[in-house]
Amino acid sequence: MLQMDGWSDRRNKPQLNVMVSSPVGTVFWKSVCMEGREKNSKAYFKLLDGVIQEIGEGSIVGVVMDIARVCAKAGKMVEAKYPDIFSVGCTAHAFDLALEDMYKCMDWLKAVVDKGNQVGKFFTNVDKVRVIYNRIASAQLKRSTVTRFATNFEMLQSPKAGRNPLELCVCNAAWVEKLVRGEQVAAFNTVTHIIMDTNGFWKAVDKAIAVMEPVVKLLRLVDGPGATMSKVYFGMEAVVARMRTLDCLSEAEKTDVEKILMDRWAFMTSELHCATAFLDPKYRTHTVAEEDAPPNKKRGRPPLSAVKKAAKAAACAEAVKAAAAEARRPARKRTAEVIEDNEENPCLSRKKQSSSSSSSSSEDSAPQNIEEEEEMSQQSDDSGEADGDESEEDPSQAQSHGKEQSREEDE
Repeated sequence: MLQMDGWSDRRNKPQLNVMVSSPVGTVFWKSVCMEGREKNSKAYFKLLDGVIQEIGEGSIVGVVMDIARVCAKAGKMVEAKYPDIFSVGCTAHAFDLALEDMYKCMDWLKAVVDKGNQVGKFFTNVDKVRVIYNRIASAQLKRSTVTRFATNFEMLQSPKAGRNPLELCVCNAAWVEKLVRGEQVAAFNTVTHIIMDTNGFWKAVDKAIAVMEPVVKLLRLVDGPGATMSKVYFGMEAVVARMRTLDCLSEAEKTDVEKILMDRWAFMTSELHCATAFLDPKYRTHTVAEEDAPPNKKRGRPPLSAVKKAAKAAACAEAVKAAAAEARRPARKRTAEVIEDNEENPCLSRKKQSSSSSSSSSEDSAPQNIEEEEEMSQQSDDSGEADGDESEEDPSQAQSHGKEQSREEDE
C-alpha cells in the first residue's frame, strides 16, 4: 500500500510524504516540497504515478490518502490508469471528521465540549487556581487540540476523572473572587457553576463520552500499527449497533448520529474493505448457523455419515452374535480350554492353585477354630460347675467330723 500525506515543516513550507506499508511494517519512501507549486489533483497524481513506476505496478495493491476532494479525484485518476490498484480513503481521518460533524451538528454535544474546554483552560491558565488544584489532584487537566476532534474525548475524560479534586477546589475556603483579576471574575463564576453541576454538566459529560467512545476506539485501532483494514467493515457495523442501543440518546439523536456515521462511511469505503473483511480468519469462522444456535446449548461432535453409520451398526451386530455364540457353547469345552490355558501358562495355574488353596485353607480353618472355641467354653462351664459342687459339700463334711469328735470325747 502507498500512503501519501501532507504536512508543514518548521518554516511553514508544505511537504508531501510518500510511504510504503505492508504487514511487515512501514517504510518512508520520499518527501516532496510543494512550495510554489499547484496542490491540485494532477500534481498529486503525477507524484503517485512516479512512485508506482519506481516500485512496480504488480507490487502495489492500493493508494491511501485523505478523503479530501482533491485526493479523491487523484485516486480516481490512479484507478483509471492502473485497474488493479485501489484508491482507499484514510479511515482515521474519516472518523476524525465524523467526530467533527457530531460537534458541529449536535448542539448538546457542542455545549458540553465547550464547557469542558472552558474548565480546562481556566485551571491551566490562571496561576493561583492551578496551584490550588495541583495541591489536591495528582494529575493535570487535559485540553483538546484545534484540528483533532478525537482529543475532545480525552479532554472530557480528564475532568470526569478529576471531579472530586475540582469540587474540593470550589469548596475550599481560599476559593473566592479575589483569587483572580477583575477581568477573570466572570470566568471564575462560570467555572464555579459548571463544577457545582447547576445545569447538569456531569450528566452531559457521561452522555457525550458514551457516544464518542466507540468511534474513538475504532479510530485508535485503525491508526495503530499493523494491518487493520480487515477490521474496519465489521468494526463500523459494531459502532452503529452500539449507537442504536444507547439509553441516554433519544430516537432523534440516534438518527442524527447514525446519519453522520453512514455519510462518512459511504465516502471512505471501498471494495477492498469488503474483500479484506471476508478474508480475515477472525470473521471467516463466524457463520449464520452459530448465530442461530441457542447460547446455552453445547455443540457436540458432528453427525456421522451414512457409510460410518452402516459400519458401526455392522460391528455392533457382529459383537452381539459373538456374545450369543459364547453363551451357547457347552461347559465341558470351556473347562477344556481353561485347562489348556493353564498347561500353556503354568505360572498362572500355580497362582490360581495357591489362591484357591489359601482360600480353602482359610475356609477349613474357620470351622476348626469355631469348634475349638466351643470346646473351651464347655470345659470352662464344667469346671465351674465342679467347683460349685465342691464348695457346696464342704460344710456338711465339717458338721459330720464335728459330731464324731464330740462322741469320742463323751466315751
